[in-house]
Order: sequence, then structure tokens, then C-alpha cells
Amino acid sequence: MNSIKPSIYDYTKKELEEYSAEIEARGIARDKEKGIEPEAVAGFSLGEFPALYDSGVLSFEDTIKLVTERGKIMFRMEIALRWRGRWTAGWMRL
Repeated sequence: MNSIKPSIYDYTKKELEEYSAEIEARGIARDKEKGIEPEAVAGFSLGEFPALYDSGVLSFEDTIKLVTERGKIMFRMEIALRWRGRWTAGWMRL
């Protein structure tokens, strides 16, 4: 059986693609000309980063850096899970 092993590039690219799609969707959902603006924004998991950008808490550049780092972490966790079957969580200081 021939299996393709994902690379750190694949994980990071996937994270950035999902982030970009959500940023675009948030822009489409707005219509400043008609006065359609959200009163609040929220996100879960990867969606937290577009929410932070959309609310003005973080810059676009900062969220791109964080999403890129998240992709690297997710790749390392995938490798670790294959060998140990464990998961972890932690805090990240900005």
C-alpha cells in the first residue's frame, strides 16, 4: 500500500487556506453600504484567529504568523499522536 505522508508544509498551507476562506466569508457577510455590521464576532479552534483579526484585536500580519505557527504545532502533534496516542493543550503569550 502506498501512503502519502503529510509534511509540515502541507499542514501550514491547509491552516492558511482555511484562515483565508474564513476571512473572505466574513467580508462577504458584511455590507457596509447597507449598514450590515456584526455587533460581536466569535470563533472556535482555527476560527478564533479570523475573529481576533475581524474584531481588531490583532493585525492581519500577526494572525498570519499565529496561524502559520499553529500549522507547525498541528503537524508535530500529528506525529506525536502516531507514536504516543496523547494530546496536549497549552497557553500562548502574545
